[in-house]
Amino acid sequence: MMNRLLPAFLPFLISIFPHFLSAQIDPVPKVSIVGPSLVCSGDCVTLEAVYMNIPQPVVFSWTGPGGFTSNAPFITVCPPVGSGVPSGGLTYFLTVGGPNGGIAVSDTHVIKVLPFIPINIVSSNLAPCNSDSFPDQTNHCEKTCPNTSITYSLEGSYPGNTQSNISWNVTGASSYTINNPPFNTSITVNWGNVGFGSVSV
Repeated sequence: MMNRLLPAFLPFLISIFPHFLSAQIDPVPKVSIVGPSLVCSGDCVTLEAVYMNIPQPVVFSWTGPGGFTSNAPFITVCPPVGSGVPSGGLTYFLTVGGPNGGIAVSDTHVIKVLPFIPINIVSSNLAPCNSDSFPDQTNHCEKTCPNTSITYSLEGSYPGNTQSNISWNVTGASSYTINNPPFNTSITVNWGNVGFGSVSV
């Protein structure tokens, strides 16, 4: 009788080792220009660079109208008075970069300049002694009777919502009351004895 050798099956142990892939997500660099977008003609405003997640040292690069350049973190802008301002406003560009130019982010800011708009002071003085008033002139010279109360109001349009910036100055009166706060569009003046006085806005 023949003997057969049967193959022996050895169990194999397979170990599975998990593999991990790690990734570092860097914060997104950001920059923005902070400052007013409206300015009255003849005034100056400050624009500031606000940035996040940009490694030091940080490099600033500003450009603007008329060949304007700066490398400061903030700039002071004084728009020209008169017709030198485009209708679309003044556009300023800012680029903020990290070391060796590795990171660079940009922002744009537009400043619109509000022109001077003529306004007229209208007097409620209807007394006969009011003989020197010339409505077509910027500065009025009127006569008023002693110890009378006269209301002066503004006639004209106001740019934007600037009524709250109206301020009055009165000299030579015994007292006065500013009306319609916070817009202050009129003032009632109590004139005293004979003399000189003025109302300006």
